[in-house]
Amino acid sequence: MEDEQKEILDGVIVDISKFSFEKRKELLSFSEKITEKFPGNQPLSFKWVDEDPFAPEEILHIATCDDGFVDADNTELYEYIYDLMHPFV
Repeated sequence: MEDEQKEILDGVIVDISKFSFEKRKELLSFSEKITEKFPGNQPLSFKWVDEDPFAPEEILHIATCDDGFVDADNTELYEYIYDLMHPFV
């Protein structure tokens, strides 16, 4: 588990904490487009926090895309992700 978490942290993490559940699902569906357009060898992950009223603390979720590897050194990748996210903000 620790190796998997380290691999996720070494990749590209997109924070979608401020989005509604429906908007999260929609953005996660773009992961295939992102990985096709910017193929690489670093994992693409999405993270968000849920506030469960019955949990003692917030719950952090990180979803790593299957075969979701991107070129983290490509600045256009981040511009592309921002443009996908901007309409949701």
